[in-house]
Amino acid sequence: MTEMPTLSSWLKQSISSLLSSSPGTHASPPPGGGGPGPLDNFDTIFDSIFAPNVEAVINDKTLDNKGLRAKMNAVQKTYNPETAKYSSSVEHDEKDGSGQVGLFFAWNVTPHTPGILGSGEWVQVSLNASIVHMNGAPIVKSLSLVSGAPHFII
Repeated sequence: MTEMPTLSSWLKQSISSLLSSSPGTHASPPPGGGGPGPLDNFDTIFDSIFAPNVEAVINDKTLDNKGLRAKMNAVQKTYNPETAKYSSSVEHDEKDGSGQVGLFFAWNVTPHTPGILGSGEWVQVSLNASIVHMNGAPIVKSLSLVSGAPHFII
């Protein structure tokens, strides 16, 4: 039996995967047509991280699943995995696959590109998540995120 990652490492990997994902990857239809059509990696990853009824607060503004998805999709466009640094995390694990995680991370929106919000600047984020175990996997039920970066203005 494989050991489950800590909630902190799961959240770090999940957020990194989400923000690093391609916004749209298209699957080639099989010969003769039909097939699955376009696949959106961002949406697939988002749905595997956040509960459909996730309660999210970003800089004191409450968002539902749709609002959080839109905001994270916008932030994703400036995320730079090559400069991303995940630092201290705090975890309270309930030992049943649920718990609370505090995660701090930053990235540099490089290089400076005219017209790209915050390019050349560091984005710093403090994220707190309540994680529950659902259908055999961890999922974020509630999220609180704070950042002074213009990317998170709502």
